[in-house]
Amino acid sequence: MAYLQGSAQRITLGSICLALGGAAACLWYYLIGPGRYAEFEDIQARLRQMPGVELLDASGHEDVTFEIHGFTIDVEDRGVIAFGALSRDSFEDSDHLYIQAIGGYQVIVVMEGHLGVYRAETKEPMRSTGWGYGIDVGPDGTFSRFFPFPLSNVQDVLDQYEGICGELAGWPIQPEYATFQDENGTHYYYSVRDPLSDQDYIYPSELEED
Repeated sequence: MAYLQGSAQRITLGSICLALGGAAACLWYYLIGPGRYAEFEDIQARLRQMPGVELLDASGHEDVTFEIHGFTIDVEDRGVIAFGALSRDSFEDSDHLYIQAIGGYQVIVVMEGHLGVYRAETKEPMRSTGWGYGIDVGPDGTFSRFFPFPLSNVQDVLDQYEGICGELAGWPIQPEYATFQDENGTHYYYSVRDPLSDQDYIYPSELEED
């Protein structure tokens, strides 16, 4: 019995060591090894392979992992599209897809509401303000409501280039903005940037009081 127990213990210890070794190998691959930039490089390759597409810029940020920021492409006979962070799923079917600019329209969004900020003392959610230069047009994205056609991958955006530009053409131009409220009570203020203006975004102090 003692022998069987010892064998079981050795087998268990060996399994644990293998699991730890596998985990360490995965960490090395994604944090230090070739996997650190694998998805970033794969996305660039996929964009370059798309007919009529020229990759103009690809950006990311070095952190514990490599964080992908965005990609800018030029579509032949159409114009420039700036995407937010893409993933491999962005070329198949993705619930979220971020566009920062397309056809000369650079979007500006200000959010006011419960944005994941909590009081340190009570842990209660508190209202705060955030802003950015991208809209989520994917099926589960907040701004999908503005587009009467599905946008679930990069090819959809290319196919609907003119349609997207047509919708954005109706947005107010900075410093004017339109607003809506989502199902969580968050207010969104949105506009497109005037290319002749040096104002980057609507300042929180300019937002209308509830």
